[in-house]
Amino acid sequence: MTFCYSRFLQIRWLASAILAGMIPSVVYAQPKCKHADGSLDLILHETGVVVNYGTGHGIFTYGTRHYTVEIKGGGILTFGSATIKATACVTNLGRVRDLAGTYWTIGGAASITNGSFVADMENARGVDMHVQGRVHGPLISGQIARFSVRFTSGNVPDL
Repeated sequence: MTFCYSRFLQIRWLASAILAGMIPSVVYAQPKCKHADGSLDLILHETGVVVNYGTGHGIFTYGTRHYTVEIKGGGILTFGSATIKATACVTNLGRVRDLAGTYWTIGGAASITNGSFVADMENARGVDMHVQGRVHGPLISGQIARFSVRFTSGNVPDL
């Protein structure tokens, strides 16, 4: 039996890819939103090759009240197609209505099949969101994006 170096490299690459895919699932923790004004649980479907587009929905929790929202937008520097399930800690919220608007986003994701997603978002009213979540599907992203968040019809807060 002879040692085949190229076969060893193939096995080593495969083992590295498997471990890289497992690490985010071990490292990821749900954000606690201790000092946040509210939290947003969302599901986003994102697809792109250099330029990406994403659309999804979520539930914004403010105290004991819950509001459904839609999110959509796009950006650059994304490769793949995946579903992102995430929680955003919302801060600097003066009124509940201030959540709606256009957000500039800087973030990233890494996933072969399952991975992690992190992004920071801010809108023109100064509302900030720190987003952490899980990626399901192949996606590599170091994105600069613009997303729109709006309350669904009949669900606009009166505060």
